[in-house]
Amino acid sequence: MREGKIALHFKSKIKMENKMENRATTPAETSHNLFGNTQHFKSIVSQAMQPTRAYEAKKARKQFVPDYARFKMKCFYTDGNTSVHYSYDFYHVYKDGAKVRMTDEETGLLKLMRYAQKVVPKIISCVIWCKLSENTKTSEQTYNTEVVKYVKNRETKIDNRITFVQGKFDYSAFTLKS
Repeated sequence: MREGKIALHFKSKIKMENKMENRATTPAETSHNLFGNTQHFKSIVSQAMQPTRAYEAKKARKQFVPDYARFKMKCFYTDGNTSVHYSYDFYHVYKDGAKVRMTDEETGLLKLMRYAQKVVPKIISCVIWCKLSENTKTSEQTYNTEVVKYVKNRETKIDNRITFVQGKFDYSAFTLKS
């Protein structure tokens, strides 16, 4: 018998809730139902108006720049970043127990070209410039002659005047003859 009274009690409660849902509501009740407690809503708005957490900007890595380089390459990536690379035109060899610095500009250019081929899917374009002077210090930014150009989905442009004599760049083909 007790179970029947409990079931009847729940049925009457459900009927009363249905009647409450179907009755017309006043505008005040409607806004209260939408926003709940207005104090709570005001606190949410005040929290939203507070400044957001400050993020530290990513610091650019300081890239190593050699003292001397014949070639300079700049890559423009699809994500908006750029990078600058210099050719490493020298290597060290030990002769008779002494460390000797050898210069090979051809190897430096080949290393830049290999790197450019590796990143071609990620770049928009990539340009390699060279210096047409005996002075190859990187502090003097006179990389003024375009030697190689990679552009995404296009043919690579390579200047056919590039020549090397015993590993040294022969820039005489690029200079004007008088």
